[in-house]
Amino acid sequence: MSEAASCSTGSSGSVESVPSSSEIIVFDRVQLLVRRQKSSILLEVTEDTSVQEVKKVIEEVAGVKPEDQQLIYKEKIMKPDMKSLREFGIVYDKENFTYETIGLVFRDKASKRFKTLKMTPFSKSPVIPGYDPAVGLVGWSPKKIKIPEEI
Repeated sequence: MSEAASCSTGSSGSVESVPSSSEIIVFDRVQLLVRRQKSSILLEVTEDTSVQEVKKVIEEVAGVKPEDQQLIYKEKIMKPDMKSLREFGIVYDKENFTYETIGLVFRDKASKRFKTLKMTPFSKSPVIPGYDPAVGLVGWSPKKIKIPEEI
């Protein structure tokens, strides 16, 4: 099939235009790890998602209104809420498929101020005896398996 748009006949008999592969827009998805203290929320959104939209999703999960949430990325408060994630430098990286970490703090009901960002570090993986990350298992080699001859 050529790169040009093709046409097909619809159910009503009318001709419908079908976009070519060069006209199809693919929205790259960004993985966000929203962290607060010991809690984490993993979201998959587009680069064009606004901070306000992210806060609305968090509201559904955590039950805290968007105006009582503050998102922090690379030690900077994500303001204004209408900005897209792309405007904060959060974009899909097709070379390194990873997630971006965003901090989340809630407004203190008594003082009406936002709390300090606290994120409990992830635990470290246990050390495996005889394992060298650069080499693999030291002193280990796969055993040759003797395959029985056909009968």
